[in-house]
Amino acid sequence: MAFLQNQIDTAVDRLEQLTSRERMLVLVGSVAGILLLAYIVSLWVNSSLTSIEGSNQVMERRLETISQIQGQYEQAQNKVRQIKRKIANNRVDLVRFVSAQSQTFSLNIDSMNFISSQSSSKKNKDVAERAVRIELKKAPLANLAKFLDALENSGKIVKVRKLRMRPNFAAPDKIDVSATVATYTLKK
Repeated sequence: MAFLQNQIDTAVDRLEQLTSRERMLVLVGSVAGILLLAYIVSLWVNSSLTSIEGSNQVMERRLETISQIQGQYEQAQNKVRQIKRKIANNRVDLVRFVSAQSQTFSLNIDSMNFISSQSSSKKNKDVAERAVRIELKKAPLANLAKFLDALENSGKIVKVRKLRMRPNFAAPDKIDVSATVATYTLKK
């Protein structure tokens, strides 16, 4: 403490030895130094605030993006729930349904065989696929188009997964068709 007191006394003695002009210069220099220091501190505080505001804006944009993605996710989840409800209520006897539709459009199914389910189990472990492969010989193209449309747009969960058409050279206005028709149920 005494050391500090000695330093202050020494500074006061030297200040008293200065002329009034020199005292004015020291005073102006000291005020200018203090103002410069205050300016530098204000610049540092301002740049810190600007940096914080910038990162805050980035975080706000990210939060908005997350909110939008959350909304999309919730819509997708609702759609999945609706589809699962629809699949749970799906009571389609595939063989009977396909046979009835073919008779409606005057098509003769030459063969219909169940096939093993495929890739749906890889994508969704809750859904099982039941599928039949049908063969039609000498099918009129207009009736075939109506038949396929009736299968897919019947309001039931029935999809034509594969369709292969070949020309029938014995009857040029008709075609030979093989198709895979599938329906889906929830696994228990």
